[in-house]
Amino acid sequence: SSGGESKDETIDATSTSKDDVVLVVSEDEALVLLEDLQFIVEQIDYAKSFAAMGGIEFLIGFSAQKENVSKTIRSACLTALSTLCQNNPPAQYMMLEHGAILKLLQLYSAEFPKQKCAKKDDGDTADGLVDTDSLRAKIVQVMSSSIRNHETAEQIFCMNVEGVQMIESGLGIHCAKETLGRPDVNLKRKSLFFLQALVTSDAADVQRICKFTQAIQYTVCNFLDPTVEDSQEIREMTLSMLSRILARKCCVDPVLDMKPTLISLGVKRVTALRALEGEEREYAEEELKLWESLITNIARTPRDEE
Repeated sequence: SSGGESKDETIDATSTSKDDVVLVVSEDEALVLLEDLQFIVEQIDYAKSFAAMGGIEFLIGFSAQKENVSKTIRSACLTALSTLCQNNPPAQYMMLEHGAILKLLQLYSAEFPKQKCAKKDDGDTADGLVDTDSLRAKIVQVMSSSIRNHETAEQIFCMNVEGVQMIESGLGIHCAKETLGRPDVNLKRKSLFFLQALVTSDAADVQRICKFTQAIQYTVCNFLDPTVEDSQEIREMTLSMLSRILARKCCVDPVLDMKPTLISLGVKRVTALRALEGEEREYAEEELKLWESLITNIARTPRDEE
């Protein structure tokens, strides 16, 4: 156009030099672009190329902009980052090179609310406080995607006390001074999935299992009884994790130490599940099989040698 600078909703022609053009997009447009990016980086080669162009730093950087970027956009950035790393060893290695583990741990702790965040029965937060569970669940998902099945990354994560604490807080284990309320089901599910991957990994050793003993035993006490945990998926995931730990035939004491609790609850649950009929019985079939398998494994598995 002739005359002054032209502006519209997508481009701001104002710049510090004639070569600079600042693009201004709406939040909806940005979400569409991030969704497109997520589909692109599902392809391993494209993911590697995007990471090599600085994509990892870009996505982590935007996700960290708590004051300037909306929660929706930050969440979409984390989703794209998780997709980029999923089952992609080269991208996982680049995440390591960029110090992503420490950055994600810092990002996770930065999402702790300033005040105690009480949850209502429907999962919403009370007193008008902002709930950060959904964003922390995304951060756990990214961390999980970036290190699972990558032995070096797993070892580095497990060496960090903050890494263990991330999983513990995601499950619901909090110290007295924390401002976190009860985690929602999505955060618990992603934290439990991550925990299971770490403690049943081929690289899991005695030291790793010991670090996560509190988390493992917490799941026994809090994730198996339907009067305490109403998510069947979480109950089934916990049963599966415990059986897989026992199946490894080493580092089994954290589970066997809970034998009285497991057998007492297990007998009650098996009896109750076998008494179901029709659709209810069909719906509970997987949980029943997992309980029967776990009880059998507990009886057959010897304790670790001293």
